[in-house]
Amino acid sequence: MRILFATPHLFPDVVGGSGLHSVHLIRHLAGAGHELDVLHPYPTRHFPDLASVAEHTLPKGRHVLDFARHVDRWTGSRTWDVGYSDGLPLVRYLRRRRFPCIVNDHTWREFQPQYFGGFLRHEPRKALIDLALFRPRLWARRHLARNSDHAVSMGGLLDENLFQQCNLAPERILNLPNAVDVHAPELDAAPAHAGDPSRLLYVGTISYRKGIHILMDAMRHLPDLDVHVRLVGDGPLVEAVRKAGLDNVELAGPRFGTDLAREYRQAGAFVYPSLHEGMPTALLEAMWHRLPLVATDVGANRLLVTRQTGQLIPPNDAAALEGAIRHLDIQTAVDRRAQGQAGRDLVQDQYCWNVVGPMYEEAFRTAAAG
Repeated sequence: MRILFATPHLFPDVVGGSGLHSVHLIRHLAGAGHELDVLHPYPTRHFPDLASVAEHTLPKGRHVLDFARHVDRWTGSRTWDVGYSDGLPLVRYLRRRRFPCIVNDHTWREFQPQYFGGFLRHEPRKALIDLALFRPRLWARRHLARNSDHAVSMGGLLDENLFQQCNLAPERILNLPNAVDVHAPELDAAPAHAGDPSRLLYVGTISYRKGIHILMDAMRHLPDLDVHVRLVGDGPLVEAVRKAGLDNVELAGPRFGTDLAREYRQAGAFVYPSLHEGMPTALLEAMWHRLPLVATDVGANRLLVTRQTGQLIPPNDAAALEGAIRHLDIQTAVDRRAQGQAGRDLVQDQYCWNVVGPMYEEAFRTAAAG
């Protein structure tokens, strides 16, 4: 197949799950013998080792809709067997498309507006920008889903969000999960069971949207426990966390590759209090490293966090998070090992790229066949 792949997210230029997802998917498709034209806004080549991948750098503009305009102009009257839009890059092209298009917005963020609750208090500048752009972005994502041939949902609450917001027929929603590359340097080949039970780990952006303020509130009420949380990442709330001066919260900064694998290896459990999500790469990485989970019921998290793998709690609820951490503290080593192993087995069976990659490939073939 000849595939058009338009994305503003490529790791390491974009740090996070969406950037990793695009890189792994492109590598899988190229490895399966398909030819790809990859449109992105970065001057450096990301796939110089892949002869079947042609990279085209387009101007990024001030925001992703500017990038979408450049994608629309570049695409012109060209045709491919199938197109794939990672987020909004193909949003302007869809109404005049000449070939089938699949869109994947990962979180469909404006369909999960619960994160606006206390945004103004914690990140006022970013909140005001987001509020001003909310309606245009909501329109753009509805347009993206409604005018594509297929919209990808990573499952869980995202299916319901797509149906309610866009009224898509079930056959137009593709359930395709996120995945991890089990051979990547940030994943141990044979991870041990969870490490220090008093050491909790969070990996991701240090921001309001990720629920860091909720985690801080919970940790303020846990001075009686011999437990601390290590925050791996960077973001707008770093200074607020530092100024709070909590003895049981530690800022580790960004970590990648083998340094990130070491963080997972040394942790005893993984906490993820996010307010909106797709299917978080960090959760999958923690599961691979056999860590018991505490995570919020947003996005596709409920597919990963079950009674067998950890504790699923409501978003934006510091008391529930505090209770979950207290439960972790009294869990037996046997229970923690069982949850960690269940998570590892789930990733091995359903959420690694040698399983998910062929699912994407089959979806592309089906779309191309009409």
